[in-house]
Amino acid sequence: MLYADVANLISQTYTVNSIGDSVPTETERQVYVEVKSIGLKRKIDAAATGLNIEFKLILSDIAEYNDEKLVEYKGVRYNVKNVFIADDQSVELTVGKY
Repeated sequence: MLYADVANLISQTYTVNSIGDSVPTETERQVYVEVKSIGLKRKIDAAATGLNIEFKLILSDIAEYNDEKLVEYKGVRYNVKNVFIADDQSVELTVGKY
C-alpha cells in the first residue's frame, strides 16, 4: 500500500469553564494515509440508514490510531463513521461529513 497522503486526526477533550459550560479543546496530529473510495452500493445502503459516508482512510498500523472521532483531510473535516482493524493491523477509517 502507498501511504502518500496526509490527514490530521483530531481528538477532543472537554473542560468545564467558570459558568459551567463544557468547552472542547482539540489536539491535531498528522498521519500518513492511503485514500480509498467507497462503492456506490455501500453509499446508498448507508444513506438509507441515515449515514453519510464519503471515503476510507487507511492507516498503516493500529498504533497510529487513538480512537479519534474527527479527521481533517485536504482542508475538510469529517467524522469517523466506522473503524475496521485488518488482520495485518492496518486501520480503515470510514469517514463522512457531519
